[in-house]
Amino acid sequence: MGELTKIYRELRDSNTGELLSEKEFVTELVTSAPVKMVVKRGTKKPTTTVQKVISEEIPYQVISTPSNELKAGERVVQRVGKNGTIEYLYQYVLDSEGHVVSAELISSKVIEEAVDEIVHVGVEDSQEMLPNTGSHTDYSIFSATVLSILASIGLIDALNDKKKLD
Repeated sequence: MGELTKIYRELRDSNTGELLSEKEFVTELVTSAPVKMVVKRGTKKPTTTVQKVISEEIPYQVISTPSNELKAGERVVQRVGKNGTIEYLYQYVLDSEGHVVSAELISSKVIEEAVDEIVHVGVEDSQEMLPNTGSHTDYSIFSATVLSILASIGLIDALNDKKKLD
C-alpha cells in the first residue's frame, strides 16, 4: 500500500483566528510508493475436527497367599478376578484428505475397576512361612560345612600324593 499526502491552504486572521478564505488545494505528494503484492485467499486447506472414544481393558492382578491348610502345590481360588474398563476421549484434526494432522487426549474415565483374583496356595509343613512371598528354607550353614570338608579331603589327598613322590 502506498501513501499520498494532499496539501491545502487557508487564510486566517492572526489576531482573532477567524477564517478569511475557504480551503484551497495546493498540491499532492507521494509519501510512500505503492508496493505490488499478491494476496492469496482461500489457500489454506480445510480441516475437520473429530472426537473418538477408545475403550481399553484394565487387567486384574493375581494375589497368591500361602496356606498350611492346603496340600503342597494345591490351589484354591477365593475370588475370581475380573478385568476393568477405561475409556479415553481423543480429539483428532483431519486434513481434507482424511490424514490426521493432530491428536489430543481430552479425558479418560474408568468405567469399571478391575477386581483382583485371590488364590490360596498350599505349602509344605517343613517350609518357613513368609508373608505374601511364598516359602524359603535356609541351607547355607549345611552347604558351607560340606564344602569345607570336601576341600580339606582334597588337600589331604594332595599332601599324601606329594609324600609318595618323595
